[in-house]
Amino acid sequence: MGWGFRRQARRVEELILKHLELVTATVSKFREALSAYLDAQDLTAAERLAEETHRLESQADDVRREAAMKLVSGALLPAMRGELLELLERTDKVANLSESLLYFLLLQKLEIPAEVRKAAHEIAHKTSEMMAEAGEAIHALFRDREAAIAKAEKVEQLESEVDQLELQAVRQLFALNLDLAEKILVREFINRLADISDKIEDLSDQVEIIVANRRV
Repeated sequence: MGWGFRRQARRVEELILKHLELVTATVSKFREALSAYLDAQDLTAAERLAEETHRLESQADDVRREAAMKLVSGALLPAMRGELLELLERTDKVANLSESLLYFLLLQKLEIPAEVRKAAHEIAHKTSEMMAEAGEAIHALFRDREAAIAKAEKVEQLESEVDQLELQAVRQLFALNLDLAEKILVREFINRLADISDKIEDLSDQVEIIVANRRV
């Protein structure tokens, strides 16, 4: 492998990790905005934080495009290019879903029943844990593949916990004395919130795929 090729590979790694950093920041800002909305119905604060979430998501998009261009232009071996492009796409979907859920809430001005708010906070907390573990898995991918697998497995465990929280929240919701239309909208919110964890699990699955393919 020539020096120029190694330099391109290092640049791709730097961009993937920068993209990860921005997506992680997007998820963190999303959680702040969600808390502002749920805890105090503070639309002003939630809208400001949603704008910050959008700014971070846009920055992540820019970095993703640059990394993708490096890969498409020939950095790394062909098989590895496809795997890392998929890793970028799966990471990006986490930020996209986080941003879109905020705008769903803000545009609908959806009122979340108190009985559901606790579950929403718990799901958001687990989602943040999952993103942290997935981030460590991606970092380890370039240094310690066994550690990457361990972190990916932790993500799967947390996602199962989110599934249980989602199910409990929906059950609580439909036990409330609310109009069916309102229940359906709140259920969509719960489902969309849990979908973020699904996308993080997809991301960790891709880490496992990359490690498995390197062992062949």
